[in-house]
Amino acid sequence: MFGFMFGTACLVGLAFTLSHGRHRGHFRRRGFRHGLRFLFRRLDTTPGQEKVIRSAVDDVLGQGRELRRELERTRSEVASQLRGEVLEPDALASALIRNDEALADLRRSIAANLTEIHEVLDSRQREILADTLERGPRRWRGDAYRTAP
Repeated sequence: MFGFMFGTACLVGLAFTLSHGRHRGHFRRRGFRHGLRFLFRRLDTTPGQEKVIRSAVDDVLGQGRELRRELERTRSEVASQLRGEVLEPDALASALIRNDEALADLRRSIAANLTEIHEVLDSRQREILADTLERGPRRWRGDAYRTAP
């Protein structure tokens, strides 16, 4: 269970790192693909590996967008419930259950895509990716840019 949670956190962190960059908005100015190019240069990936990683990150970000839409819909439903004369527990519970299902879909997507990324990378690349993810976007300074020997 801990491994699954750690893996989920790692892929979410990777998606966040790639979408937010070193400074807030850094990759937005240059584009999301620039962040992936940085990662690919750092990992020294092959075109086949790049395709798998791009697909995995796009899938997770798509699932994240779905979750965000579901959360917005739930927020609207809860607000309308609060406006009413009577709070209906069943309607509230069904909205929260949909959130749980969307989050479970995101977790499954993260686990499956992390597995795919792990399979296509060699041990050196996995080590670099883990170090990059562990450091986070704010700590990519100095020798953080160097790749492992």
